[in-house]
Amino acid sequence: MPQPTSTDVHIDGPLTTLSVAYLQDPGHFVADQVFPRVTVQHKSDKFSVYNIGDFYRDNMSERDDATESAGASYKITTQDYSTKLYALHKDVPQRVVANADPQINPIQDAVRFLTQQERIKRDAEFSASFMTSGVWGTDLTGGTNFTPIDDASSDPIGLIADQQLTVLGNTGFEPRDLVVTAKGFKELKNHPDIIGRMSGGATGANPAMATREAIAMLLDVDRIHVISSVVNSGQEGAADSIGFINATDALLVYVDPNPGLMSPTAGVTFVWNGDLGQEGRTISTLDMPAIKSTRVEIEAEWDMNVVASSLGVYMAGFVS
Repeated sequence: MPQPTSTDVHIDGPLTTLSVAYLQDPGHFVADQVFPRVTVQHKSDKFSVYNIGDFYRDNMSERDDATESAGASYKITTQDYSTKLYALHKDVPQRVVANADPQINPIQDAVRFLTQQERIKRDAEFSASFMTSGVWGTDLTGGTNFTPIDDASSDPIGLIADQQLTVLGNTGFEPRDLVVTAKGFKELKNHPDIIGRMSGGATGANPAMATREAIAMLLDVDRIHVISSVVNSGQEGAADSIGFINATDALLVYVDPNPGLMSPTAGVTFVWNGDLGQEGRTISTLDMPAIKSTRVEIEAEWDMNVVASSLGVYMAGFVS
């Protein structure tokens, strides 16, 4: 055998150009995409809600000469918000930092780890707060109120149009933001009604391009948000149980991206700017001499709040 061998001239070591870490695409998270963030100065307060019925009543009447005009009034109630503080830290021992190979940056890795943790928490909270029954003016269930769209006989275009008409008729505002799951979007892209309306249902050399924007146009909505984030529900030390945060449901809502005074919007995320800055979130590093570590800590404070339930339609089992 020729000497030296290939193993004699190279000692295996860690690559400096490649490592594997499961950091989800930020675009898979929808908590910051759908509803506007409203920065508030106090952790809890009230906001005013004008009675919709009073504003939509036909009150004007004919007036005779030298008589008073008809009078009308409206009621104002209040609704509460209350932000909650969420936090998580990762301790990085000083000896780990000192002994790390060049391609490993323990502090930077901790920042990325905690950033993803906060995104997962926010999407889980979004799904629990908004994509659930009992909070919106209209609750629908697949198989009972409509045919799930993974059934070829379903009518997703008609379903969305009907619900837009329902909300418009009840509130005067047409919902134009649709939240679907990854599976829901897949079924929309491949639904025969969708494909059939794109490029005349072209296939083969000129397939119909079922992009998110094209499907939004067909459904007559402004935006389609796809919640594709995943979470591990298995506890540390147990077997992993990784799956979508939400796999089957959909939400159709009217959103004012810049809500203000006398401005309706289905939901908002209240963010207390307190000590966390304008974004209501911060990542900091703390020296922990007692344990000879650097603590990397993320904090965020929010309240995901349904502020106008009549402007939303929840569709459980959008896909089966």
